[in-house]
Amino acid sequence: MIRLFILDKDRSLGDIMTAILSGEPDIVVVGSAVSVADALPHLGDCDLILVTADLPCDGVLHLARAASEHSGGPQVVLMDWARTQEAFLQYAAAGVAAYALEDDSLDELLSKMRLLQEAKRREKSSAGFSEMSLLFDPPHVTSLAG
Repeated sequence: MIRLFILDKDRSLGDIMTAILSGEPDIVVVGSAVSVADALPHLGDCDLILVTADLPCDGVLHLARAASEHSGGPQVVLMDWARTQEAFLQYAAAGVAAYALEDDSLDELLSKMRLLQEAKRREKSSAGFSEMSLLFDPPHVTSLAG
């Protein structure tokens, strides 16, 4: 079971994502918020946080750092792509675990979330499984460098 928290500055989009993802048998949406401040108290309640990239005041970086510092904290899935190589590197260093691109289908988003959950489960059982190698699409990464 994946415990999911949704963070979107637009409440109506967050509600739509909640409605869609709540229909999945292996996903429980445990909450949603429109700001990082509202999301921070819920870091211990979820496995994944689905977050939009357009949060104000470096919200994604703040959230990703807080999640990575939280014991057993959730992994952050960014619903967009870093617009520059510098932003990509900052997000990766802060702990963003995966990207859901704007042209990804719902099935692709679900697949990424399930892979992250499986990687976390395997990591806990000491299998040495690297979630990052599964989730970053090399063509997107190399296009940032060019």
